Amino acid sequence: QTTHDQITAAVHQMVGQVKDYSIVMLDPGGLVVHWNDGAQRIMGYTAGDIVGRHFSYFYSAEDVGGDKPTRLLAQAAEQRSVEDEGWRLRKDGSRFWARAAIAAIYDEAGKLIGFSQLTRDLTVQKEAESDKTLLEAQLRQAQKMEAVGRLAGGGANNFNNLITGISGFREILHMKINKED
Repeated sequence: QTTHDQITAAVHQMVGQVKDYSIVMLDPGGLVVHWNDGAQRIMGYTAGDIVGRHFSYFYSAEDVGGDKPTRLLAQAAEQRSVEDEGWRLRKDGSRFWARAAIAAIYDEAGKLIGFSQLTRDLTVQKEAESDKTLLEAQLRQAQKMEAVGRLAGGGANNFNNLITGISGFREILHMKINKED
């Protein structure tokens, strides 16, 4: 028979080995109490670097100044979970685009005992989206320039037709004048 402690140990082992997602456990105040390998891979910090620090450590100064991390925890506590996307900071100071889900954890009595935060690095997708937007804008500009070129080319063609007509009329007049002489 499997005991509760064995199941808990197995879950901790499984969560610890996830590499594509940062799985972080927070206490009710937002301090990091558990850090998995995925969090280390994505953010660059070892568990020893970060356990005991507030999770706002990964947010920009602007987000912290606007109290975003605190508001997210309050929302998660009130609504049971909250999702957020935005720029976060790695240990080396570089930024990455993160999609995070924060879920409140309650005990059997309904008391808030902490939060789980699942974060995924979507920087590659965000950059591809930005590149696509830039390419679409460049395509629209090229299409506008092509339309202007066609319009100008069409106008020049019409002008040439008019000049040809005038030249032809001039030749006819010139021939008529020469006949009369």
